[in-house]
Amino acid sequence: MLPILLLMTGPELTEFFHRHRTLLIIGVLFFLFVGLAVLGYNKYQQHQMQQAALLYSELVNATFHKNNSVARASAESIINTYNDTPYGTLAHFFLARLDMEGKQVAVAEKAFKAIIDHHEVPLGMHSMARLSLARLYVDHHHPHKALILLTKVSKAFAAITDEIQGDAYTALDQPEKAEQAYKSAITALPVTSPYRRYLQLKEANIGVVP
Repeated sequence: MLPILLLMTGPELTEFFHRHRTLLIIGVLFFLFVGLAVLGYNKYQQHQMQQAALLYSELVNATFHKNNSVARASAESIINTYNDTPYGTLAHFFLARLDMEGKQVAVAEKAFKAIIDHHEVPLGMHSMARLSLARLYVDHHHPHKALILLTKVSKAFAAITDEIQGDAYTALDQPEKAEQAYKSAITALPVTSPYRRYLQLKEANIGVVP
């Protein structure tokens, strides 16, 4: 269309615009509407992020002062109103950890699964949720479930993944696999890491009755 318009003379352009004036007006209004809609949506998203960030700041402050009831209320507000922001995922994670500490296994499991099933979450959160839920399963006598979860954890968390696998195999009374997992976890850590000693103790205590 544009090359044709460039070839037209002044009178031809005037006649063209006059003939198609309705279509042109509709086109201009359409693009104006789209532009305003995008601008409005961006402002809405910015507002949502700002409000979610404010609530998360309250959550962190309440946690620091060990006011779990206020922290929980802030986390629930984020989830109910701003769940589509990255702070929604962080709020789910906070509630899950809080429920783990409170021995609310089923509630914590639900919260971790909500993170795992959510497609748009900050990088690494899926793996962190899987690792936390796997730890929860091992601690509450479901090592098979833990091992299934750990098959889809990012390689960036190799040491933690291997350690929890070792714990799961220990719970299943499979010492050879547990030893192999702990050795792999130790190898994945830097030589200077003090955590290597802790894993070596776990490896040495395989099969030892507490």
